[in-house]
Amino acid sequence: MYMIFQDNDLIYSPSMSDQGFGIVSGKLTIELNRAGSLEFTLPTNNEMYNNIALMTSTIKVFDDVTLIWHGRVLNATVDFYKRKKVYCEGALAFLSDTISGRWAMSLDTDDDNKNYADPYGMAQIIINDHNRMSSRKFSVRRYTDRAYWTAKIYDKAYFSFSDFEGCYDRLSGILADYGGYAHTDLANDGTTLLYLNGAPGVTSSQKIVFGENLLDLEQYINAGEVYTAVLPQGKRLDGTDDYPGRRIVIGNSEESWYLVNETGVNRYGFIARQAVWDDVEDVAALRKLGQDVLSQGISGAATISIKAVDLHHLDVNVARIKVGSYVEVISPHHGIDENFVCNKQEINLTKLSDSVYSFGARRKTLTDKIALANTVQSKGINALGVKVAKLTTS
Repeated sequence: MYMIFQDNDLIYSPSMSDQGFGIVSGKLTIELNRAGSLEFTLPTNNEMYNNIALMTSTIKVFDDVTLIWHGRVLNATVDFYKRKKVYCEGALAFLSDTISGRWAMSLDTDDDNKNYADPYGMAQIIINDHNRMSSRKFSVRRYTDRAYWTAKIYDKAYFSFSDFEGCYDRLSGILADYGGYAHTDLANDGTTLLYLNGAPGVTSSQKIVFGENLLDLEQYINAGEVYTAVLPQGKRLDGTDDYPGRRIVIGNSEESWYLVNETGVNRYGFIARQAVWDDVEDVAALRKLGQDVLSQGISGAATISIKAVDLHHLDVNVARIKVGSYVEVISPHHGIDENFVCNKQEINLTKLSDSVYSFGARRKTLTDKIALANTVQSKGINALGVKVAKLTTS
């Protein structure tokens, strides 16, 4: 059972709708690495109809006794029938109020108390910038150690931001670049807890199964974003007259320069892209980075939207479906039996059967990374290690 509160005041409870705590409609959107939103419409007889506070209050959504989302009211409008439509943005949007300044950091220590040049370390600095200016305080936490990120950055890296940027935009860009996962919670003192993880969460014990709790399924692959081969290139070498500005590659002949997804080639044909890391010198590291990019060539272009019943609402002993965790989707009719990352939930608060869950590797496609890399360069970020400095398509 979902409930909505403003601070400690009840707005909505389905069991108390006839006592002045009902809503006409409501939709909660929880999305991976995004603020998400809550929209609900109040009838005139709701006890909180005249007490909705814009921006200053904290709106909370509970699933039974578990807080699953919090944010603030961005706007409220009244329609012809005097119903009040309220739109709220999630807690990550609090970071859009503040600006992160110029700073630099390096990864040069094994001391876990120091700031690392990884998403967790950089988030600490961004949140410090935010907390100096805002009454909406944050505290950075992490689910696991930093092995996922340090494996990508290696042992030493130096990053500098030469310009000012909104805290939300800076954090979003860093997470998009490294593939990290963010989740918020709320402490008793009102501090927003920002949890970061390098990889998706645990696999949910609840499965979505055709004929049981799967109501509808749409699978979408954007063929324009598919690629089946990657040409990884590393640091630029001293050129020759014949090969000016040549780069480190993974093989000795043109045929061995490419990493190829043979299954993808059989299905879609040979579609090559090139990926360039300006500071990578080690061939083994270059190959691994190229494999990471290649693995997203098809899966990164695929998404699945599912209408399903979260069995947690029928049996409290069943684990709820959470954004950022793996969920096994089984549908022999569609030829699917695979774990997918749940990257978005659109929960219909008044009709749970209309809720939609989106799955798929919501990772950056090569095209997305190109745009991001250009943005990164324009922000003046310098990196030593395997930070993607430039990524281009052929």
